[in-house]
Amino acid sequence: GFRKVLHLEQGGLVKPDKDDTEFQHPFFVRGQERLLENIKRKVTGVSPAPKSPEFTPKMGKTLWGKSGQNSPQK
Repeated sequence: GFRKVLHLEQGGLVKPDKDDTEFQHPFFVRGQERLLENIKRKVTGVSPAPKSPEFTPKMGKTLWGKSGQNSPQK
């Protein structure tokens, strides 16, 4: 796939003297511009969870409160 190439002299932690960045991909072929259309962004297989109006992620509690006041009937 598409990835940044890290050289040993760079080490990944030290900023190199030059600001050159190198990437590689099987479809990067000099003189073959038509292959570039085959390069796509990586898509994650995880979809965001649906938002529930009864849950506040910051607080980790339902909007009904700690004591269950005004909670819906079960």
